[in-house]
Amino acid sequence: AYISPISRLYLAQVRLDSEMQRLGSKLVRCVDVSIDAPMPGAAEGGERAEEEGDKAEASGAADGAANGQPLPSSPLPSSPLPSARKPPPLAPKRVVSRFTYDFLRKDRIGIVGPNGAGKSTLLRALQGQVALASGEIEVGDTLVYGHYAQAGLVGVPDDLRVVGLVKEAVAMAPGGGVSADADEKKAAGLLSKFLFSPRRWHERVVKLSGGERRRLQMLAVLAKQPNFLMLDEPTNDLDLDTLGVLEDFLLDEFTGVLVVVSHDRYFLDKVVDHLFVLPGDGVGEVLDWQASFTDYLAYREREQQRERKPTPQPSDIAATAPAPAPAPAMPAVAAATTTLKPLSNFERKSLERLEAEMEGLAAQRVELQAKVDGFDAARSGYSELSEWTEQIEQLGEQLESVENKWLVLEERAEL
Repeated sequence: AYISPISRLYLAQVRLDSEMQRLGSKLVRCVDVSIDAPMPGAAEGGERAEEEGDKAEASGAADGAANGQPLPSSPLPSSPLPSARKPPPLAPKRVVSRFTYDFLRKDRIGIVGPNGAGKSTLLRALQGQVALASGEIEVGDTLVYGHYAQAGLVGVPDDLRVVGLVKEAVAMAPGGGVSADADEKKAAGLLSKFLFSPRRWHERVVKLSGGERRRLQMLAVLAKQPNFLMLDEPTNDLDLDTLGVLEDFLLDEFTGVLVVVSHDRYFLDKVVDHLFVLPGDGVGEVLDWQASFTDYLAYREREQQRERKPTPQPSDIAATAPAPAPAPAMPAVAAATTTLKPLSNFERKSLERLEAEMEGLAAQRVELQAKVDGFDAARSGYSELSEWTEQIEQLGEQLESVENKWLVLEERAEL
């Protein structure tokens, strides 16, 4: 597709601006990371082993980095080389292999895969709770993790009251702990938002129902104001009303990195932009699926149907004149590894579409900015000015999202 010289200059500037923005907004960087499944639970298999690992980790680090405290900015150490330690009785299962990715602010990622694929293990590895087989994980200076784990509330004293737990979490948040009154007011607001009636605020945590404890667990994680939020199967134990509040918070208020492990198609389609697909095959090549979970499930169903078709016998092949049509190409999937691959035809078309979309969004923003710059209160009302300003902000967010996708593909366009 033809791109005018002006457009090329614009795209070059966009790439420079976006790269500077990426450097400033990077919270976590995975470089050539490989992860093996924890050996103690390997014999049990499936998601149960991952849940047991969650409980073991949570009991030793209950309100630590996984629940909101910043981590140091130095890279996390990798585990010793296999040759430097005694071989385990069973070969470890590789759940993630040579994974490289920069987690940026406003990233919204779902993690999917079969039971036992290592989804919960990946979340714990991102927090430094699982030793890496190789590679490194670097974290930013301002990183604050938040982890809603399957293990539930652990290490909570029996006499601690609901409002007390939330106040402790608020005090641990950036800017918290300065004023007891301010912390209490913030805690009260959060409790109301997450559907705790005032008569339950002073109830002991141990007296809460299972659903209330899960809701309080989520509230305690969010109260610490994490900018890297990990939710492990949040739809399993939260009621529909609480899920509605959570969805509104994630869509309207949360501006950090969101990573969600879930099998819930509706929830993932609503709150994430793309997926990391863990194959669970012992090889561990993570796929970055640049589409919805619904699209992925439909693609997988088509592939399974194609594989179920019987293989033609030689006599049948000889009897058919036309050659079989080639298999459909896999859409919009990029391997999240260090080895960059040339773009497929589908991805090249996506790159052209993104370039056109960027130009269109930029043109709309320039047009609105001209209206704002030439605003005349005598001819236009201030409500119109406010509307223009809001539209400019929304266009900027859309443009940033498209630019990030364009950068990923453009980097491989010249291979």
